[in-house]
Amino acid sequence: MRRWLGILMAILMVMAVVTTALAQDTMNPRKPNFGSVGKATHPYAYGYFYNIWLGTGLIFEGTTANDYETTIIVTDPTADRTITFPNASGTVVLTSIAEAANAVWLDTNAIKFEGATANDFETSIVPVDPTADRTITLPNESGTVVLSSLATNAAGVANSVTMGTNQLIFEGATGADGFQTFVTPTDATADRTITLPDATGTVALTANKLSDFAATSSAELAGIISNETGSGALVFATSPALVTPALGAATSTSVAVGASGTVLTQIRAYAESLTPAASSAAIQTAEQTFTVNGLATTDKVIVNGPAPTSLCPPVTFRVSGANTLAIGFTTLTAAGCTPAAGTYNIIAIRN
Repeated sequence: MRRWLGILMAILMVMAVVTTALAQDTMNPRKPNFGSVGKATHPYAYGYFYNIWLGTGLIFEGTTANDYETTIIVTDPTADRTITFPNASGTVVLTSIAEAANAVWLDTNAIKFEGATANDFETSIVPVDPTADRTITLPNESGTVVLSSLATNAAGVANSVTMGTNQLIFEGATGADGFQTFVTPTDATADRTITLPDATGTVALTANKLSDFAATSSAELAGIISNETGSGALVFATSPALVTPALGAATSTSVAVGASGTVLTQIRAYAESLTPAASSAAIQTAEQTFTVNGLATTDKVIVNGPAPTSLCPPVTFRVSGANTLAIGFTTLTAAGCTPAAGTYNIIAIRN
């Protein structure tokens, strides 16, 4: 009896092994088993669905049946999590693809760009830890990003340079004082170019005086003036040294020569054609008067007449009245004579 009981137990054990093997074979990851993963009607611990099967994660074989698969593994969640794939076509960005040409990947608080060459050098975009919600907007334009060597380049931060509406804003060495320098162009009516010279210096404004510029010589100043007259050094009010000046007609001016004396207010020159009358037949000096418009009674005159008649030359000159010149002629003969007629040049000095 014991013998038959032992044989029966052995048969049952073999059947159990075969049944288990068949059950496992029906769920072989390498054979198709159709169904919906996760439903109660298909409680597979693992299974195969068109090159996708379940193991320790969601495993994708790819187009080539080999020893290499892609596995999606979920970290043990500490709360309900939802990962949403957008309604779009594209490639998933990973955190582990690095140093592949033209790769873009995520790192700790950074987006990294490998560039065209796969090497140890990448470009990283790293945001500073924000203290409030921040938005960085890239314009709908092509161009190059303006960079800063400052750890933080922002309004109110020392030495920062930022941009406003149609302007550059320079913060200056003191960041928190509320004062900035704004560079704002006037609305242009055509293309304009402002060129900074290859030199070190300070920008001058239209309100600046010449004292803000470097020392300039008289010759340098004359070189940029287009309507000057004469040449040489500039002349100022106190003790100027004039070299062969040509003085034109001046009004409402005065000239002082020497440390004392009367200031001269006017010097005029006249050229008058005068015809003196014949003198009487006696040795004497007698005045004749002539009209010279412009003379004043306070004028001092200097007269240079034509070659005089030897027997009756002019000897005295004065302004006897307004617009009147008096010339005294001396007659040196008892027979009388006629003084010389012609152009009399008259210098009238007024004080």
